[in-house]
Amino acid sequence: MRAVVIGANWGLVHVYALRQAGVEVVALGGRERQQLANVAARHGIAHIVDSAAEIRALAPDLVTLATPAVSHGDWLRELADFPVICEKPLFGLHASADALNGLGDRLWVNYAFAFLDTAQALLALRPRLGVIHRIELRCHYELPLQFSPAEWWLEVASHPLSFLVHLCGEPRWIPGESHRLGDQILCCLGATQADLSCHLRPGLSGIRQQIRLHTDAGLVELQGGFVWGQSWRYEPLRLNGEALTAGEWCAEDCWTRANMRSIAAMVGQFRGETSVREGLSLGLFNAAKALPIDTLIQQAWRD
Repeated sequence: MRAVVIGANWGLVHVYALRQAGVEVVALGGRERQQLANVAARHGIAHIVDSAAEIRALAPDLVTLATPAVSHGDWLRELADFPVICEKPLFGLHASADALNGLGDRLWVNYAFAFLDTAQALLALRPRLGVIHRIELRCHYELPLQFSPAEWWLEVASHPLSFLVHLCGEPRWIPGESHRLGDQILCCLGATQADLSCHLRPGLSGIRQQIRLHTDAGLVELQGGFVWGQSWRYEPLRLNGEALTAGEWCAEDCWTRANMRSIAAMVGQFRGETSVREGLSLGLFNAAKALPIDTLIQQAWRD
């Protein structure tokens, strides 16, 4: 297979993941040609492109999109006839009621949290838990970036939220019950009440995530994060305080590894190794599964 990667920052993670999956990266795309040329030369990529016409001229087997969310809609509609892997969020704060119109039917959105070893251990534990009665998600951050509170939600909290959506069901905003208190969102995931928050924590210099599930079997806790300049690390998965795993860390960074696995699973589906249904069951997100995450954040900041 041959691929074009659009985006020269996080897009490099796509480059590494595609190559690891046996895909040849034939071009790097974006809007700043000089920057693209420099990055492409450093990473052994033969071509640079800045338009759908140039991409079509190369006749790739798939395209991956790792640009800011505000640009996703235009790119995805221009590339609707290609298999596409789109970096999360799908549209972010720019989704509309007709957002899915005009998109191709071979589109995956890269939410990689479910491909962490720790998340896989929780999925394996799920049959023992019985009913999940309440969900808590706590995210904290301090990073040298400038975003609005809603944008921070999509940048930081959408990763573990995507896993909770995969585990429990689509976000539901219930009029008269669901509401936002500052950076805290009270809603439902599937049929389960959810208390979700994403806060700035001065002095953290990184990201911290905590998931707590109140279940028939007791309290499940999954937590981890990173400090700026260091690798991601997840603590042992716990049920009622008892450690069920040894925790998760690896030299190449377990978050990067999860993205490698996620992209490899999407490539495998495009190759016909799995069906769309099997891909969804693994934790992949198509447009219909990803869009409700965007619309939840939009709804929360609209009310």
